[in-house]
Amino acid sequence: MTPSRYERLTSILEGLYTPIRVELKGDDDPDKSGRLRKAFNRAKKFVLEQGGKMTPKMLREKPIRKAIEVSARGYTAKVDPIIRDLSNSTQRALRQDLHTFAGFKTYHHLQEVAGRSRNADGTLKSWQEFVVDTAKIDDKYNKSWLKAEYAFVQASAQMAAKWERFAQWGDAYDLLYKTAGDERVRADHARLNGMCLPFSDPAWDTCFPPNGWGCRCDVIQVIPGTHPRSESKEVVDLMEEMTPGKQEIFRFNPGKEGRLIPPRHPYYGKNGNKEREAIEKNINSSNKTDSKYAEEESQARKLLEETPKRDDGTKYIKFGEGGVTINPGIQKDERFKNLYTAGWLAERYAHEIVLYKATGDGNTADSRNITENRLVEYKHIESNSKNAFDKNIQTGAKQADHLVLVIKGEYDEKIIKDTIGWRTLKYPNIKTIRFIINYERDIEITREQIISQDYTL
Repeated sequence: MTPSRYERLTSILEGLYTPIRVELKGDDDPDKSGRLRKAFNRAKKFVLEQGGKMTPKMLREKPIRKAIEVSARGYTAKVDPIIRDLSNSTQRALRQDLHTFAGFKTYHHLQEVAGRSRNADGTLKSWQEFVVDTAKIDDKYNKSWLKAEYAFVQASAQMAAKWERFAQWGDAYDLLYKTAGDERVRADHARLNGMCLPFSDPAWDTCFPPNGWGCRCDVIQVIPGTHPRSESKEVVDLMEEMTPGKQEIFRFNPGKEGRLIPPRHPYYGKNGNKEREAIEKNINSSNKTDSKYAEEESQARKLLEETPKRDDGTKYIKFGEGGVTINPGIQKDERFKNLYTAGWLAERYAHEIVLYKATGDGNTADSRNITENRLVEYKHIESNSKNAFDKNIQTGAKQADHLVLVIKGEYDEKIIKDTIGWRTLKYPNIKTIRFIINYERDIEITREQIISQDYTL
């Protein structure tokens, strides 16, 4: 999204949320525990570490998934007391709707702050600068707008619960639309007061409350014949008149659709929009992030499957003037990546390399480079972030004195140097680290170079 698009989004939501924000006076913080703030700070830090970008696929990354989960829990905490007696299928649908909404909101929040990640000269801001420059955006999403959304989902949940109860009786009762009946009732909502239709009338698809942010209207069951029935088409037309333009998002029935948030909320964008499809796919994907090494793993898997076993159960694959021996029992999550990397090195340097099965104690190297007579641990960096490099150095150093770090995609050299330099000081056993960059080039650096940062990737 471009900044101008977020300016438009802000304008639209400010207009939609104004009625309910007028009623929610005061400066109460909807995140009193601070959990949401902490989760978003971690997610924002991750975005900054990625060079200040936010893409739909990044919704699968752990820090961002955590922000979505904390956000979703905030919404569900507001509605759980209301929906706990509803059918299991309805509860699941409503909670899933809130999770999806939290995901879309998180995406837009992080994309908007990502737009503030760089200085005028294009350099990446420091974390401290980034925090200061994005504080107002955080308050907008997770304070001002959040208060309005909390109030709306509660009202929406109450009406969804009512609809499920009404469904048990069906057309045995008519349904009567009622406003709150006080001076705060909006004029357009007052026009629907007294509307009476059977439960099965299609007008309830679009005319069921809440019909706007801060809507306090209600629907009750009445005995047929006690109130004159309205004309269905007139009611629908009236609803369309009172929800023009962006207000049309309120033409939905939370109970009937199993949704607490309007399906055409501005966060979602238009149906068929590729960005929307990508966001939804990644929000609702499994918790396991797709490996960025999927292509390499696929090639290595095919190669391994085509190679016959030797008498001792090992397999041997020739790579140029070098070769790789693969021992049986190597874990699936490492087997193919390690084979691809070992093969790349064997072909490049005519080395003989043996891949080992992990013993499970966390202290076994992935490989032995027979040619150089050294144990080597391979680490394939999934996320080129400070945290990822830090963790991989820690675990790698416990398994071998020589490490190979494989990097794919864009990376921040300063983050890598600072993180690895500091962490290496903590592990005196580290002797060398070889970086493989996009399987196009590599560089091996000594302990002295790592600590002095006297190298260029």
